[in-house]
Amino acid sequence: MPCRTQSCGPLAAINDDPCMFPPIMTKHDFVYSRIGMALISAQRVEFLTSRLLNLLTEFDKDVYGITTSEFLEKSSKSSKAYKTLGTIFNLLKLNPKLVIEDELNDYLKKRNLFVHNFFGRHF
Repeated sequence: MPCRTQSCGPLAAINDDPCMFPPIMTKHDFVYSRIGMALISAQRVEFLTSRLLNLLTEFDKDVYGITTSEFLEKSSKSSKAYKTLGTIFNLLKLNPKLVIEDELNDYLKKRNLFVHNFFGRHF
């Protein structure tokens, strides 16, 4: 597609050609892009752990010995209810062979600070 500006002639240097590259990202754009990436990553963790919870509940007989009876009892009771990340992590913590409780607690604390408190503190 031909350039619509006068500065883009056939002899223009590639780096000087405004038609070759998008506008330069500002510091604000960079910060907001990183915030977006972090929020998407946090949602991905919530989605994947929710799926893991569903798979463990559904296929317990195929992977017998990994899940605890307490996990199966509590997860079946909450299978139809909406689960927050805290609820999902609490159910996963009932399976010490699968998860490290301290890591889940640490992640949940940091994620909640970012997702729920970041904008109130910094904007």
